Amino acid sequence: MKKVYLFEDHDLSLEIWRKNRIKGLDLVHVDAHIDFSFHEAESIDDILDHARSVADLKKRLEYSQSYSHFEQDFSKQVDIGNYIYPAMREGIVKDFYWVVPGGHKEFIASKKVLIATLKQLIRIEGSKAKINCLEEDSITAQIFGRKLCVCSLESLPLQKKPVILDVDIDFLVIKSANAANNTAKIGKRKPWIFPQPLQESLRQRVLDPRIITIAYSCNGGYTPIKYRYLGDELAYLYDPQEFKLRYDRNLKAAQLFDQFISTGKKRYYRKAIRLNPLYRSSDNNYGLLYLLVNNYRKARKEFDKIQRVDQSNPGSLTGLGILALKKCEFRKAEKYFLTVLKSSGRVFAQEEKNSLLGLAEAEYGLKNFTKAEKLLLKYIKKQPLESRSRYLLARIYEQKKDLGLAAKHYIEAIRLGLDGLEAMYRLAKLSFRLKEKNSIIEYISAQLNRIEKYKNIRFSLKDIKRLSFIRNSVIGLEKGGGK
Repeated sequence: MKKVYLFEDHDLSLEIWRKNRIKGLDLVHVDAHIDFSFHEAESIDDILDHARSVADLKKRLEYSQSYSHFEQDFSKQVDIGNYIYPAMREGIVKDFYWVVPGGHKEFIASKKVLIATLKQLIRIEGSKAKINCLEEDSITAQIFGRKLCVCSLESLPLQKKPVILDVDIDFLVIKSANAANNTAKIGKRKPWIFPQPLQESLRQRVLDPRIITIAYSCNGGYTPIKYRYLGDELAYLYDPQEFKLRYDRNLKAAQLFDQFISTGKKRYYRKAIRLNPLYRSSDNNYGLLYLLVNNYRKARKEFDKIQRVDQSNPGSLTGLGILALKKCEFRKAEKYFLTVLKSSGRVFAQEEKNSLLGLAEAEYGLKNFTKAEKLLLKYIKKQPLESRSRYLLARIYEQKKDLGLAAKHYIEAIRLGLDGLEAMYRLAKLSFRLKEKNSIIEYISAQLNRIEKYKNIRFSLKDIKRLSFIRNSVIGLEKGGGK
């Protein structure tokens, strides 16, 4: 059996463990993130097994029924943040050791965040889960009757038995779990530990890694792309014969790309992408991360840096399109997204999807509603679980005075997890003009109760006004009235 695997997205670990028929091994997960979120949609058997009360049973059934309406395959829920959950449910993983970045000092500083993470899991799983032991250098919990131990590298217990070793390269560039978000320290991340000392430390503590899975995690900006080669180096240290050529090639590409970053010279960029085309991906700059924190000036600067040497780069063009949308420059956004859709290839499938949705938004902004509707329906076939596309469709149907269809899509957007109160506010407004308002009243009321249970949510003044309108709408509709 092949022992060492190296890839981009961390959830591929699950597929590899399954293909190698791994069963009943402890997992040593070396990562800045726990990657153990629960899947919200489950089979009937799992719902009955997990439900803690009648109310919880009802909630789980409603969500799972909604999910199956959009996507029949529950396995499509697996992503980089939740693949360990099914691995434990399927018996691949027995006990779970989460090794967090940093030393003793960083572990103490991040303990509050780590405990909160475990409490969230316990809250979802219920009475079967609990925190057993809080020590200075580790936290031990129980979940699904298995042990979950959170510790630093230096406090990882000796693993004498065969285990799964699972490493995320972002562990090397994120020094503390307190800074694990991809928008923390944008452009300032650098290695706090390198592959060789990491491997030496793991060799002393993990005596028999039966299978080793290593993820670059550059997608989304968790590992800056200039440190991508650290994954190649770690894989090479564990299996020199298998990974020597790959490591040499990707190290050279990384050095060239670093020269491009420091000098801005096109020749270094061209040489880097010839050696490794992934250096053309959207994560070859920090623009998308700056967009997430609404720093448009720095985002533009990052995209322009790539555009100067690669005018057809799909990632920077998509970023510039998103930036144009933020500024309501719809004609400019349309141009950027159309360019991407005419030229994108297999390597840039995500940019193609983002540009399809972006183009739909641009056409909506230009009041080309029929064009926008066609684009959104095409996008939904590719991304059935994405919520914003449903919201935009609802806005289009509202413009076309098809209020029943608008209401249906507002509800779908909310069920699929759309952030904010805008969809519910609009649903409440149009409810007064619908004959079938009883089910909508019930749905809005249930959503309102759910929102008001979370006391720690901070609402903007605009959202406070929306909440007030929604409450008054529910009261008015329940009394059979209107406005």
